[in-house]
Formats: sequence, structure tokens, C-alpha cells
Amino acid sequence: MYIALAVVALGLLIALHELGHLWAARQAGMRVERYSLGFGPVLLRRQVGETEFVLCALPLGGYVRIAGLATDDGTDPEDPRSFANRPARWRLWVIGAGPLANYLLSYLIGVPLLMFAATRDTTRLAEVRAGMPAARAGLQAGDDVRRVGGREVATFDELRRAIRESASAAPGAPVAFEVDRAGSRLSFQLVPERSGGGFVVGIDPASESAPGMPAGAALVQGARNLWLQTAGTAALVGELVHRRTLSGLGGPIAIVRDVSSRAKRGLVAFLSTMWGLGVAVGFFNLLPLPGLDGGRLVFLAWEATTRRRVNPKVETWLNTAGVLAVLALILAVSVGDIMGLARGR
Repeated sequence: MYIALAVVALGLLIALHELGHLWAARQAGMRVERYSLGFGPVLLRRQVGETEFVLCALPLGGYVRIAGLATDDGTDPEDPRSFANRPARWRLWVIGAGPLANYLLSYLIGVPLLMFAATRDTTRLAEVRAGMPAARAGLQAGDDVRRVGGREVATFDELRRAIRESASAAPGAPVAFEVDRAGSRLSFQLVPERSGGGFVVGIDPASESAPGMPAGAALVQGARNLWLQTAGTAALVGELVHRRTLSGLGGPIAIVRDVSSRAKRGLVAFLSTMWGLGVAVGFFNLLPLPGLDGGRLVFLAWEATTRRRVNPKVETWLNTAGVLAVLALILAVSVGDIMGLARGR
């Protein structure tokens, strides 16, 4: 049940992203020919006005087909409702509306959480999973982690980052943990295991209730949290690029497992995870790479700056290569996810 819930939740994030493009395209007077969830063979289809809505067999994303978005789609070059013939400001709006929809969803989730279900991030362990490195080393539920790899940690995000960086720097080497257990400071050595493109030790954080914020403060803090999460995600991507590694990335399988695990801990944990995923999906699509929304925005920015459009054939070739590269990346990290499942992690 929790896995099914996670799959549906991830699908909703993708659906909302594509709905952002669809809504903006209609607002811009463009003709939307197809709205698709997934790729591959069509399972369900329904025609609504001039737009065909389809559900496909491979749930690895989705797309909105707008007339004239691809230069070789057979659209009449003189069609006033073609993407290519609309003003640049409208084209920028349509491409940016998908990631914006994901950020808006995260904001609408985050503000009520701050107001009514605020929690304080801690390094106290709620669960230490049997058979995993942390349990084998002797860590227990209730331990409060103070240092990892010689670095002080104050939040669970800092704890995970310290594990990832220590394990990436010396794969297979023990990582030192210092914990507070009932007032006593204890030290442990454990070796993180590779799983899902990253490293795991088998611990889950405990959260503490915190006073809810007034509506005005929550509105401001909600926006600030989006910025902080975006900055942290950008730092992680920069680190992965610098080290030329996929360690720390997870594909659809890892995401579904994580969401289903959080769902078991209650509605607040589930919504908090959806908040973070919304930011991640929005940020990923804004990366300035061909084939992603960010790559198209770069082409449009070039046009707005130079008053000249990028050669359509060059743009099409780059976007096609970018899509293939993204699919290859998803496949690569998914192989790591499957290997983790095969090892029972």
C-alpha cells in the first residue's frame, strides 16, 4: 500500500509539472496537441477539445506536445498558434511554468506544515535497522549523533552529508560516529554500504514537535526554506560534478522506496518528503542542459539577448542528445537501485 502511495505521489509531481506547461501554453494562445504521463505504449487515452490526454506504460516522466515546439513536427510555419511564432516572453513563460508549478506545490505544502505541524530537525535516532552497518556497530534508537567523520552535525541533513562525503572520500573505510547515549559520550566505527547510487548505514531520524508559526511568518519562512533547499541541492549537484561520481543519486526505485518509508511514519513525514521532492523536480528541470526546461530557457535567453534565434536544426539535435543523456543517467542510477534491492537494502 505504501509503495503504491509513493508511486502515485511521484506521478502527481510529474503530472503537476506538465500541467504547468499545459496551462501556460493555453494562456499564451498556443495549440497543445498532447499531454502525456509516461513514455512508450499508450495504456489509456482521452481527447478533450484539441488536446489528447494519454497514460503510457513507462512512468519515467511525461511531456506536453505543443505545436511548433519541435521544428520537425509538421506544423505550418505560418501557424499563429505555433510555439515558434509566439513572442519570446510567452515562450519563456511556457517553458518556465513547469518547474514553477513544482515550486508552488512545495510552497503550498510547506506553509501549512510550518503553521500546524512544525517539527524540529534532530540528529537523534528513531530507528536503527537490524542487519545494517549502524546496528552491527552498536548504535541504538535514542542515540543522539554529535559527530560523523570528525565533523560536528546539528541536523540530520548535515549527518547524511557527512556520511556521504566521508564514504565517498574513502570507500570501504570505517567512518567514526560519536553519539550521546543517556548522557554518556560513546564512539563507534562503521562502514557505510553502497545502495541506490549512494551510501547507507541503516538509521532513521527522530523529529521533535515545535511551536507552529503565525501565518505571516510561515509565508516568509516557507519562501526562505525553498531557497535554502534549492541552494543545498545545487551544492550537492556541484559536488557530484566535481567528483565525477553518481554516488548520492537515486533513481525512481530509490525515490519510491524513500517516499514509502516516510509514509509509514505518518502524514507529516510523508508531506515533508513531498515538499523536498517538489523542489528537487523543479530544480532538476531548471538545470541548463539541452533536453531539459533549463536548456530551452538558455536558448530563449540567447534569442532575447542577441535578437537572433538559435539554428532550429542545431537546437533540435542538442535537445535530442540531451534527452538521451538524461535517460541514460536515469538508467545508470536505476541499475544501482536494483543492485541495492538485490542485496536486500
